[in-house]
Amino acid sequence: MAILGRKKSSKRTYGIILIFYLIVCVLILTSGFIDARSMVEAYNASQAKLVSGLLVENVNVALDNAVAQVEEVSYAIAEGREEDPEVVYEILKTYADRSDVHSTGFIANDLNVYGQAGDQQDMVKLGYLKQAVAAQETIVTDPFRSRISAAIVITIFVPVYKNGERFGTVYANFPLDKLQEYANMSNLGGQAGIYLINCNSLNCIACSDSAYAVAGTWNNLALRQSQMEFDSKNDYQFYIAKMQNGIKGDTIQYRIDGVDYTQGYERIDKMKGWYLAVELSDTAMSGSFNRFQD
Repeated sequence: MAILGRKKSSKRTYGIILIFYLIVCVLILTSGFIDARSMVEAYNASQAKLVSGLLVENVNVALDNAVAQVEEVSYAIAEGREEDPEVVYEILKTYADRSDVHSTGFIANDLNVYGQAGDQQDMVKLGYLKQAVAAQETIVTDPFRSRISAAIVITIFVPVYKNGERFGTVYANFPLDKLQEYANMSNLGGQAGIYLINCNSLNCIACSDSAYAVAGTWNNLALRQSQMEFDSKNDYQFYIAKMQNGIKGDTIQYRIDGVDYTQGYERIDKMKGWYLAVELSDTAMSGSFNRFQD
């Protein structure tokens, strides 16, 4: 009987040790899975941030070039002898014919606009006319749909001074699709979406064809948020708050229809309150990023 009791005790001890061993194995596997997932999420976030940073750098360069062109013409007018606004407008039309701008013109200090009627109507409706005349330095407007070209444009306003006194303001409507060309997604193999986001209104413009919008489509982040699932309900609010507080770049991760996505944003320097965001699906992240790197 003593021998039988010792055998049963040994079996119980063995069973306890086996259960403990299995629990330890499960804990190790779970810990490894969590660590691996954290590494993947960190890797995807770093890629999305890098891609958005590289693309926004291209957009900033393109916008800098567009602004520099308008400023160069404005400086030439400031140095010239022409003081008749009608003649200045003819000079600007010649500039428009050899550049990418859709339309251009001159605003006198008395708010008279020498340009196409549609331009004046747009500036009055959007409140840009008085803003442009009051500005002491170059300003770039939010994107809007032009009455003249029906395309989405941004307006560049450059003040002109002659002999230290304000002579007027040169303006040029620059097509947004020219900036979008600099945020070229072809290297990403069509696996990503790109958006221009206004952090104040939360309006956004699709700059590339994606599963949720075609290029040029206007949307609102509040509407897109309803499609997104987050690990924490406050993730999205923190993400937007960083934009609104002027933090230069960040990322967020979410799911749409069971697919994991990572989005990274960067600030557009000369468009106040506007950011460029790149959305990449995690399943396509590695392959598309390798193509982008190549």
